[in-house]
Amino acid sequence: MMYLYPRSIMGFPEEEVEIRLCYLYSILSKTPNPQIDEEMVKMIFAFARRLEKTERLRKVLDFLITKLWNDDKLNLVPEDERDNTWSFNSRFKYHFYEDEAVGDKFSCYRSNNENYINFLRCIFAGGISLLARILENVFFTSRKDFSFKPVKMPQRIKKAMESLTLTKFLVDSGALTENQAFFLQAVYRFSTTSEFSDSFSRYNYENSDIFEKIGLSEEQVASVRENLVVGVLNGFFDNDLDISKLAIACVKAQSLQPYFNDMSRPLSLDDAFPIESFSIKEDERKLVESFLKGDDSANILLYGAAGSGKTEFAKSIVKACGMNAIRFKNSYETENSTEAAISAINSCLAIKRKNTVFIIDEAESILETKPVDGLFGTVCRKASVNKIFERCQNKVIWIVNYTNRMDDSTKRRFTYSVKFDKMSEKNMEEIALSRLSTLPCSSNLKKRLLTLCSKYDVTGASVGNMMTVMNSLNEKDEEKIENTIKKVLESNSTLLYGQAKMREKTKSSYDISVLNSTVPAEEIVEMVENAKAYAQKNDTGEEGIRMLFYGLSGTGKTEFARYISQKLGKKILLKRASDIISKYVGDTEKNISEAFNEAEQNDMILLFDEADSFFRDREHAQYEWEITKVNEFLTQMEEFKGILICTTNLRKIMDKAMLRRFHICTEFKALNRDGIEKLLKRYFPSIIFNEKQVDSLDRYDSVTPGDFGSISGRVRFMAPAKVTADYITGELIELQKEKDGKSGSVIGFVA
Repeated sequence: MMYLYPRSIMGFPEEEVEIRLCYLYSILSKTPNPQIDEEMVKMIFAFARRLEKTERLRKVLDFLITKLWNDDKLNLVPEDERDNTWSFNSRFKYHFYEDEAVGDKFSCYRSNNENYINFLRCIFAGGISLLARILENVFFTSRKDFSFKPVKMPQRIKKAMESLTLTKFLVDSGALTENQAFFLQAVYRFSTTSEFSDSFSRYNYENSDIFEKIGLSEEQVASVRENLVVGVLNGFFDNDLDISKLAIACVKAQSLQPYFNDMSRPLSLDDAFPIESFSIKEDERKLVESFLKGDDSANILLYGAAGSGKTEFAKSIVKACGMNAIRFKNSYETENSTEAAISAINSCLAIKRKNTVFIIDEAESILETKPVDGLFGTVCRKASVNKIFERCQNKVIWIVNYTNRMDDSTKRRFTYSVKFDKMSEKNMEEIALSRLSTLPCSSNLKKRLLTLCSKYDVTGASVGNMMTVMNSLNEKDEEKIENTIKKVLESNSTLLYGQAKMREKTKSSYDISVLNSTVPAEEIVEMVENAKAYAQKNDTGEEGIRMLFYGLSGTGKTEFARYISQKLGKKILLKRASDIISKYVGDTEKNISEAFNEAEQNDMILLFDEADSFFRDREHAQYEWEITKVNEFLTQMEEFKGILICTTNLRKIMDKAMLRRFHICTEFKALNRDGIEKLLKRYFPSIIFNEKQVDSLDRYDSVTPGDFGSISGRVRFMAPAKVTADYITGELIELQKEKDGKSGSVIGFVA
């Protein structure tokens, strides 16, 4: 048994000392041939001192010594022989021939305490069974005649032992059953008494059924053993039933607060955003509020895109309900394993807290209930996680970015769930405006900072970072403040998305007249503008515009999409295959759906760049997921009310049903002669190209606008004298040769 924070019995209240004495009495009286050593005897005498029974102990021992002497079990040494016999101390009242054997049996050396030696003499001469009679006559009765018949434990002490004086608060809170609380109380008393530690720590009492000896029933012990991994017990005991420091702290405090503090902390709601700042529908928000305010337990799941405001919404909704929030610490804060975290959450949520909502953020690892192959075999947490929901007595908000690793049986246990798409610019503007309004700076600076927020892909946390910087800046120069905030927002956006923001405007050198598309670029822009105007005037329900741009790489497909967004005053949501396709079954379909939802919610043009992998003909599919991926894309296309642009280099592999669903399909071809001439002048205005040089490029059917951008970027590093017409045309021709056999062929002969 482990001894933690041991305290001497001299410091316990009298009733607690009497109960501990009864533990000692029970152990010694029920253990065959217990080992009596110096520490054990010291403990018995310590109890006598604390309970003011030292004089009675002396009288009991004197009576026994006389009785054993009269019964010839102890033989007195005459005074004239004492110098020739072994003795404990020459000043003692009695000297017996048996003293040497007593010293040998109990490994006792010379002692100046005659009561102590008399105790050992009595046990030696009267036998170990006399030990229980000594304790009974000293502590359980006050009669003056010592008959040494068995004495029952006083009813007062027995009642105290059977009362839940130390752990009743755990039963009242619902943390433990009565059986479990009785067990904890007994082990707490035993483990925190220093005298027990000195006397019993060297023995393995777990193997000698110590729990039964101190008065615990098999049912009480079994109630703990069988539920060690459940609830508070998991944090209070280890597998050997050793008590934890956390359990001792709770019993000492007569409160579960130390337990809660170990795994969670109160969450301040002072900086929560106004609940209206979020794009959650009003009926969804009201449902969440009703569950949180209700009498029953509730588990609310917030899931969706990272940075979409889930955590901030959780804080805001709790504040709107007028409740307190407690946030669970994650594994990095507590250094706990996932299994330990699950047990801790299970324990905590099983104890009802009034007017409180628990927030479990970044809960993916906790809720990963599908089997996972690990180093030591397959791990499945479904049973232990689902038990959290079964035992939960509280209001809980769970927050995750994805749900694909969650078993369906776990998903069914949530009371309600809310899906979050990427936070709209309007919502972010409202949040930023709300935070900025509290700053002690000019309204002009606030406007400029608000403009900065709109220029970068920021999250609620990014706005929080901005506020932290603003509050810490010891700077009055508003220009310097603005530059600092710009760096902070740019850093946040780059870290989260890989770039500060997608370039939404075309380059200054862009000219749609050079594009060689089967549908003229100017006509495409006009068609899109007509379709938008038609939808505004006619309530036909047909609002979506779907366009497919296909052709060689570098022919201007993506740049033309930027041009359209610029003309329409709409922003682009760019998605590539790498953003969408996942190795997990079902994730690709989910990501496709989320992309369409995000674009529609924020009124953005959805651009799938190099979307070949979504268009493959289902007739040639080898796997089921290849079919479901295309099916999902088709469904989302038809339901999408915004502008969709897909670019691809591989039109031939496209599913026929997919092709039919595009309103505008146009091929972007290599540049014609007119386009080549225009781009030579636009990119290299200071250089004159002759007819022969232009002809050398026109002989290829693979020259694209992208080639000019590539060469233009390269010549920046060259000395101006080396950048000649021959060099530029030569480099452009080399690019075409590299493409040979891939995207084009030579027309005629090239010298």
